[in-house]
Amino acid sequence: MKKLLSLVLALLIATSCINNNERKAKKLIKKYLKTTLNDYSSYDPMVFSKLDPVYSRYYQDSTYIELDRIQSSTLDLIKTFEETIEKANEFNERAGRILDRRGIVSEPYLKDARIEEDRLSQKMKIFRKNYKSKMVGFSMVHKMRAKNTMGGIMIYEKIFFFDKELTKATGEMDADDYREFESQFKILQSQMDELGL
Repeated sequence: MKKLLSLVLALLIATSCINNNERKAKKLIKKYLKTTLNDYSSYDPMVFSKLDPVYSRYYQDSTYIELDRIQSSTLDLIKTFEETIEKANEFNERAGRILDRRGIVSEPYLKDARIEEDRLSQKMKIFRKNYKSKMVGFSMVHKMRAKNTMGGIMIYEKIFFFDKELTKATGEMDADDYREFESQFKILQSQMDELGL
């Protein structure tokens, strides 16, 4: 009997915390909308989803962003070297002898740039594979009616994002756009996994 009572009490406490956090999120949404809607007095809440945790993704990490930036620059450099070599070779071929030495001079640099790009690709692959996601906040989908800029009543479905402590709404976006982004991300991730990237 004591175990049953303890279990019921634990469930009540957990439910109370969840409800309290969801109430906080709803208040934060309303506060956010007061400053972003065209006409807050026309705001009519319809549906709130449950509060969901939001986890970090590898591509948001500053280390990965920096690796991606360096890789992009390296790819640009490779393209420049390839174009230089191609133009020099075309010129030399037309001339019938080596007059433009830029192609010859650029080849070792191109080789080094390709090695560096391969090293960066491997490093990014390892980073993605070993990345440990962290809980960074919460999200909640909210469907509502409100006037648009022309004064017409519209139905909006937005996903709102909150900090970990549920002290502020950090942003929002159209819920359908977010679902499309998530769907495309899963497809991309699946393709990268299949290719071993």
